Amino acid sequence: MPLSIFKTKLVRILSNILNSTSKFEIETISAYPLQGYHAEKKPYIRVRIWNHYDQYNALKAVYTIGMCTASDDLICQYYYRKVACEERLPLSSWVTLSNYSYILSENSYLFQISVVHWKDDSNSLKQICLVDVETAPDPRWTTIICKNQVNLLKAFTLYWKLLALDIQIGFNNSQYDWRFIVEKAKKLGVLEWMYNQISLKPSSLEKILKWQYQYSAIKVNNRDFHSKHLKIPGYVAIDV
Repeated sequence: MPLSIFKTKLVRILSNILNSTSKFEIETISAYPLQGYHAEKKPYIRVRIWNHYDQYNALKAVYTIGMCTASDDLICQYYYRKVACEERLPLSSWVTLSNYSYILSENSYLFQISVVHWKDDSNSLKQICLVDVETAPDPRWTTIICKNQVNLLKAFTLYWKLLALDIQIGFNNSQYDWRFIVEKAKKLGVLEWMYNQISLKPSSLEKILKWQYQYSAIKVNNRDFHSKHLKIPGYVAIDV
């Protein structure tokens, strides 16, 4: 499609959605495409809109008919093209996994938990590996042999109690499989003990399962994600 025809079509779309041609301004510019290597600049149409409300409606209108922008975003699918353009970053994308099952079998066996602590440095403060059977020693971390699953969970709890941070930035960036740990502790009869060791407010097993073991929606973008997690009084989660 010739640029002049495309520009006329775009003006008509924006005029209809914004109810006026005075709410936006259009100019033709030349720039290098953001993706790939290009020896020559290509023509782009720059649209200036005077407020965020009209900008949102305009973006929604052009996305609806299949136009792709080189800047600004309506949803995360476009990977923040404006930021990428300003910072000269290569563009990429991401997908959400779906239609998979989380297998949590009663026969699953807890045999190892690895713990690493950091503090404003690329080198870790401490690395500990909790295992149920004796393994070959490794100088990179301290190995603690716990003999069985119950002792392993208790050792992890005591370690967490002594060295856990007061503030955690990010959602489960320690990458523990909390759902598995909680379900296994519940099955082995040590969940109440574990919770009361690391919590500032001791509670009964019934109340822990009812009020603290939560299946919650997390608003990441325009879609809802859900997570099952253990809520621990006294700890502050940031950017969850």
